[in-house]
This record gives sequence, C-alpha cells and structure tokens, in this order.
Amino acid sequence: PIVAAAQLIMALQTIPSRRLSPQDSAVVSITQINGGEAINVLPDSVVLRGTFRCLSNRVRARVRELIESYVATQPQGYPVTKNHAPQAQLLREVAVATLGAEAVRWNQAPSMASEDFACMLEACPGAYFWIGTDGETPSKPLHNASYDFNDALISHGVAMWVALVEKQLPAA
Repeated sequence: PIVAAAQLIMALQTIPSRRLSPQDSAVVSITQINGGEAINVLPDSVVLRGTFRCLSNRVRARVRELIESYVATQPQGYPVTKNHAPQAQLLREVAVATLGAEAVRWNQAPSMASEDFACMLEACPGAYFWIGTDGETPSKPLHNASYDFNDALISHGVAMWVALVEKQLPAA
C-alpha cells in the first residue's frame, strides 16, 4: 500500500503537467499520507488526502475525472505466486542434484508472499524458489531492519542458476 500510494501521488502530479492543456490552469496537491504504525509491517491500507484547484468548472470536471481514473487503475496487489508444475519439477531435480536432497525442502502450495515474480508466472511458465537465509544461527525476518543476508548462500544461488541454465540449454 505504501508503494501504491507513492505511485498514485506521482501519477496525480502528472495531471496538470501532462494531461491538461498548458492553458488549463490546475493544481493537484496531496497534503497528507497516513498508513501503518510499525516499521517492519506493511499496513493494510494507506489514506491520502489533498485538494485540487482550477480556474474553470470545465477543467475542474476533467481533473476530477482523471483523479478518479488514476485511483481506480492503480495496482491492487499481486496475483497468487503459484509455480507451474513442469518448471517446479525441473527446479526440484536441479536443486537436489546441485545441493543434495537433504538441503531441499519441497512445498507445492502457492505462496502467500506478495511477489513481483507472480506477475511473471501469470505471463509465462516458471517456478519461484527460496534459497533460505539461516546460517549457524537463525536470521532476522526479511522485512526486519536487522535482517542481514547470509553471504554464504551466494555460491548456492549461483550454482543453482548455472545448473538450471545447463539443464535448459545444454552445450552442443
């Protein structure tokens, strides 16, 4: 919601400069943004408040129409992050071959994570996977200010990608 609100604020600012004639005076101002109370939790909603001013009722009606349109067309969250079965199976095979069966946890359920990759999975077959983050001691959660990426996992990630590429595009 915070990112969507920021995108909406930026989009609204283009109304006077890009969507109206330079001869149609208008000002769109977002004067308040309220959302969330914790630093490591995404809020359920964000409330924007503001005003717009114009010098004619015709421009006022057009600005109102554009604001309503921008609000209605802002992204409303991510789709379900759900792997495609053949690609997920290939990923599992490569992971087991690369990292060993004991290192691979297999879960076929869709993920509740809000993830950009979900949009890619809607557009083309693929599989989303997590490498994990814990080392000798459990890590802080991903959205925690004290989260520290486990650099020891870089080599595992590189090995996985190399193995996937070699499996999909074998050398001639």
